[in-house]
Amino acid sequence: MPFKKGQSGNPEGRPVDKSTAEVRKALRDCAVKNLPKLQKSLDAIAPGYQFIRALDLICKHILPPLANPERPSEELLLQVLEYVKSLKNEEQTVDY
Repeated sequence: MPFKKGQSGNPEGRPVDKSTAEVRKALRDCAVKNLPKLQKSLDAIAPGYQFIRALDLICKHILPPLANPERPSEELLLQVLEYVKSLKNEEQTVDY
């Protein structure tokens, strides 16, 4: 039986996939735990494309994805800023 226009076959919506958030948190925790090693590795990369590419690859897996990378909303930018601040605070409380 076909669905009516504007209705889906799943009225409760798509189930939430928590595995992505869990993996992102595990990667973030690993990066925070290994921050001195990560910093040393980044310091070894000459400034330029390779350095920016390395940061891009790291951030892709740790920071929440932007809803619209072309023009993020002010609210989203503030969320990312708060997230980065929380990482900085966690970094200060982690024993190495």
